[in-house]
Amino acid sequence: MIHSSEISVVIQGPVVGSRCQDQRSSPSTGEVVGSVRAILPGAELILSTWRGQDLNGLTYDKLVLSEDPGVSSDGTLSSSANIFRQIRSSNAGLLKATRRYALKLRSDTALTSSAFLACWESYRSKGMKPVVFDERILVSAIFTPNPLHCPSPYWVSDFFAFGRREDVQKLWDIPFGEIQRLFEEDNKRKCSGAEGAISRKAINAEQRLILTMLRNHGICESVKIITTVNALLLMRSEKFIASHFIPVDPEAFGFNLPDRFHSFKTHHTYRSDHLGPMFRSDSTVGARIAWISRLPVIIFACVKGLGGRLRRRILAKE
Repeated sequence: MIHSSEISVVIQGPVVGSRCQDQRSSPSTGEVVGSVRAILPGAELILSTWRGQDLNGLTYDKLVLSEDPGVSSDGTLSSSANIFRQIRSSNAGLLKATRRYALKLRSDTALTSSAFLACWESYRSKGMKPVVFDERILVSAIFTPNPLHCPSPYWVSDFFAFGRREDVQKLWDIPFGEIQRLFEEDNKRKCSGAEGAISRKAINAEQRLILTMLRNHGICESVKIITTVNALLLMRSEKFIASHFIPVDPEAFGFNLPDRFHSFKTHHTYRSDHLGPMFRSDSTVGARIAWISRLPVIIFACVKGLGGRLRRRILAKE
C-alpha cells in the first residue's frame, strides 16, 4: 500500500480565493491545500502558480512562481485559451517533485478521500503494457469521452493525474513550440460544416496535450478535427487510453471537481466498463482480444457519426 509520505502533490494554477458569488461551486486554493494536508499527511506539497498571486494563509513545502505566459494565440477555441498556462505551471511544479509518486491537482480541485490510491494499485500494470509510460496514470473519467457518444480520439482529461513521478512528468513535459505549431496548423485549416457542429471543430486542448506528448516520443497521429469517423484511428486511440490511463469517476475516488464540470458526466465519460478487460485483464493477450472485439462497436459509432454529418450537410443546403 502506498504511504502518503511517498507522494509529491503539485497544486497548479492561479490562486483561487474564498468562494464568491460567481465561484461558489469551486473549492478555494486554501481548501485544496487543507484537503491535501488532511487526506495525505506527510506528502510533499508543491504550489505552482504565478508571480503576483495572493499567497496569504497558504501553506506549502515548496513554492514555484513562474511568469504568466498568457493565453494561447488561438482566437477560436476558448477551451484552449489557457493551455500554455496549464503546461507551464504543471511542468514547473512537477520538476520540483522528489517523491516516488506524483499527484497533479488543479488549484480549484480538492481531495475528499484517498480511494484513488487503491484503485491505481489495482490497475497500474494489468492488461496491455504502456509504450510511453512505465505504468498507467490515473485520470478523470469526466472529459475522457466514451467514443460511442463522442468519437474524439486521444481526448484524455487533464483535471488531475496520479502515477509514478517520472510518468506524470512525461505527460506534462511539453514544449510550447510543438503546441504552437498545432495552433498554426488549425489557423491555416478552414473549418467547414454547419455552424456549431462539434464534428467540424478543430481539436481541443486535451487532444493537443496528448498528441504533442506522443510526438515527443516518436508517435505521430494526424488528428485534424475534434471528432472522427475513422474507425482505425479510434481503435488506436482506445488502445492507447486503455494501456496508458485509468479513467475514474472523480467523486467516487476522492476528487471534488468544480460543479460546472459535472454536467458533462453523461457523454464525456469513459467508465471502466467501457474499457473492461482492456485494462482489467491480468493477461496481455486477453487485453488485446478485448481490444480487437471492440472493432464492430467502433465501426457502428463511426457509421452513426457519418450519418449525422450527412444530415447536417443536407440541412445546411436546404
